[in-house]
Amino acid sequence: MSKYSYNNSLVGPPIVKKSKTNAISKRKDPTQARARVTVDAIVEAAAHILSEDGISALTTNRVAARAGVSIGSLYQYFPNRDAILVALAIANSERMQAGLIAAFAASAGAPIEVAIERALSEIGSWRGSDPKLQAEISSYIPRVTEQSEVLSFIDRSMTSVVEAFLRAREDELALEDPAATAFLLVHTVQPLAQRIHFLAERDPERAEQVRAELRKMFVRYLVPT
Repeated sequence: MSKYSYNNSLVGPPIVKKSKTNAISKRKDPTQARARVTVDAIVEAAAHILSEDGISALTTNRVAARAGVSIGSLYQYFPNRDAILVALAIANSERMQAGLIAAFAASAGAPIEVAIERALSEIGSWRGSDPKLQAEISSYIPRVTEQSEVLSFIDRSMTSVVEAFLRAREDELALEDPAATAFLLVHTVQPLAQRIHFLAERDPERAEQVRAELRKMFVRYLVPT
């Protein structure tokens, strides 16, 4: 399976309206194995181009060439570049969700401090795996036509994973509203993780000190004293 398989399997597909001038929804969903491989190859090719050369280099012709498919095959599934970017953003988010689910599962029965440590490590590893790609996706997606639907789907998907973990361990935590807490955690941790990664490139020792403070902050926030 492609590194950036576009499955929408963890939460469900976004509700994205089509625009008359700039539709970003996929033209059709792949139903056969060969079509699935084609779509995944297109999304992964876009990821490589973004990571290597940035958004200015991302064109449908270049994506098709990198994916090894004809431009006609690409247009069967994606009407334009924005549609590919949206698929990549969602696939990227799904990878993070899968990593968090695995981290939470591995922490079952462990102290909450261990669970927090593993979750933060997973987020940091994901952000650090390809920081240029993460930065390109984060900066471009808010400018696509249907930004609110796409961003809402990604936020909702990630928050649902964190909320499920919090509710599973609610007896150990000091929570009045797990849904609100999950929203706050998701929107706090992700940008911080990216900033810490950039700090680590300049000053690894200071970055580790900041990570330690972040872990303590979340333990104190979540665990009753």
